[in-house]
Amino acid sequence: MNSSAFQNFRKVYVTREVYPVIGVLSFGMSMLLYHVGHELRSHDIVYRHHEDPFPNLRDEPNYNPHYIKVTENDKDTERIRNGTQTAFEKIKNYINSELTSSAEDLVLLERLNDATKNRFSKISTQTQDLEIQASRIQQAYKDIELYLAQTEQLVGQVDDLYILAKELEKYSKRKIWRRQPENKNTQNCLQALLQKQGIINKDIQELENDILSAEKEYSEYQAKWNDTIEKAREMVDKHIGDLHTYNEIKDAAQLLIGKLAELERKTAKEIHQELELPTDE
Repeated sequence: MNSSAFQNFRKVYVTREVYPVIGVLSFGMSMLLYHVGHELRSHDIVYRHHEDPFPNLRDEPNYNPHYIKVTENDKDTERIRNGTQTAFEKIKNYINSELTSSAEDLVLLERLNDATKNRFSKISTQTQDLEIQASRIQQAYKDIELYLAQTEQLVGQVDDLYILAKELEKYSKRKIWRRQPENKNTQNCLQALLQKQGIINKDIQELENDILSAEKEYSEYQAKWNDTIEKAREMVDKHIGDLHTYNEIKDAAQLLIGKLAELERKTAKEIHQELELPTDE
């Protein structure tokens, strides 16, 4: 409710509520004055302060020549005077109460106007914040599409790495265990390599499970992407962590191939050829 609307409302309120009350009170006072005048005329009230109603009492010690005998007209005059005063007091109290109530109503309306303006200001600020959040969510959705593409590429690389680990396991069983170790150090090295290979296989399996879980979470998030932005951020951070894990596993696999090449006294390229793997792996 703006200032001009409030002014119009106040004019309408005064016109519909205050003016009729003042009109009724004016009419009532007019009728009361008319009634008082009629009563005064009908009883023919006359004050006779200048006459002496008791001439035979002039010799009394407490005689007062201005004393007026209380007649019926004097009683009516006193009654009308008291009634008129009481009526005017009631009218005055009623007018004061009505004016006070009207003033309180106007003050209340002004407070309501201020509260309404403050509320609309807060709503406007909240709307602007929601627009900013919606823009951020849209941008995060675009970023998630990009990370999804990277995740699909990561899944393909993990599949290739899993195949490589299986081939390495077959190769180690076929080549390494058939040869007698030259010494105790070589045997310990092979044992460590096999243990490392088991860890790599376990990490690959966990990585595959994490990727499947991430894809499931992404599908659910894509259906209701505008519910929250925190889940999107957590998913992005998790994908970045999976990518780091993949790089660590890949480095470990390359180290394993290097150890195998050293044990077989071959080059890494020859190991790749025996495993029928491309050299870029």
